[in-house]
Amino acid sequence: MKPIWLFILILFVSGFYVTLNYSSESVLEGFKPRCPNILIQNGNELLLKNTNLADIPGVNPIRFHNLDEYTEFVSWQRSQGIKCPILYLQKSYSTQNVPEYHVKPMPKKLVDATRNDPPYNTNSMPGVDPDNQDIGRYTELDKYGEVEQSEPLSKNPMDPNWGGNAYTNEAVKKGIYKGNEVLVSR
Repeated sequence: MKPIWLFILILFVSGFYVTLNYSSESVLEGFKPRCPNILIQNGNELLLKNTNLADIPGVNPIRFHNLDEYTEFVSWQRSQGIKCPILYLQKSYSTQNVPEYHVKPMPKKLVDATRNDPPYNTNSMPGVDPDNQDIGRYTELDKYGEVEQSEPLSKNPMDPNWGGNAYTNEAVKKGIYKGNEVLVSR
C-alpha cells in the first residue's frame, strides 16, 4: 500500500472516531449549571434565580432592591472569573389573572451612525427614531424645529406662528431655500 493511501485511511478512521465520540453539549454550552439563569422583575425588586437548584431564602433566589445592586453583583461575579448568562423576564398577569413571565430583550445602547462615526456624516440630520426611544429627551432635531418658532413669524406652515402663504412665498422668492427646491414634472 502506498504511503499516501495509508495516510488518507488513518485520517478517515480518526475522523470517524472523533465523530462517534463527539458531544456537542460540552462544546456549545460554556456556562456552568450552577449559574443563575433567570432575572425576574417582581414589583420593585429583582430576583436572580437558578431554576436548577432548590429554593433557599437569601441564596436562591437572590433579592436586589434596585438595578445598581444587581450591577454590583454582576461586577463582583466577573471579578471572580464567574461568567454567567443573564435572562431578563418580567412578571405579568394574563387575562385570567394567572402570573406569567415574559422574556424581554436585553436593553441596548442607542446606535445612531450620524453621531458616533466621525468624520463621516458630520453636520447631518439625526436618524429617524421609529421606536420612539427619544421621547422626553431634547434632541438636535428638536433644536432644528424650534429655530423658526423663536422668530416673530415663521415660514414653516406647521409652526403656530406661521406668517401665512404670502410670507412663505416671499421667502422662497428671496432665495432662502435656494438649493432645496423640488421640480415637479408634468
